[in-house]
Amino acid sequence: MFQLMHESGYGAWLSLVLFLAGLAATFTVGRRSGRPGSVAAAFAAAVLASGQLGVGSGQRLVDRAVQGLPEGDLATRVAILSVGTREASANLLFSGACAMLVLAAGGALALGQSRRIQ
Repeated sequence: MFQLMHESGYGAWLSLVLFLAGLAATFTVGRRSGRPGSVAAAFAAAVLASGQLGVGSGQRLVDRAVQGLPEGDLATRVAILSVGTREASANLLFSGACAMLVLAAGGALALGQSRRIQ
């Protein structure tokens, strides 16, 4: 998991902060308001958006690196594109996993509340 965060760059740290804030809000505000699923869904969307920001900024860095190379250096261009795209897409993998965990916590709390109400 830490290797994935290292590959992702700053986007993974933003996703991690939003993930932790989402868990905290789901367990506190969501339970108090009676809507943990809604709170979890809102934070899951924010976590996914931060992952998308990481992908976009990572791809821009890859493009800048490729544009700075000489025209004939095709092997280096392909290597930079391959590794850079893998690292940029690691943001989506990490943020998707974090969003699923937030949603799972919100869903579990929502199911627990619905059983108490009946």
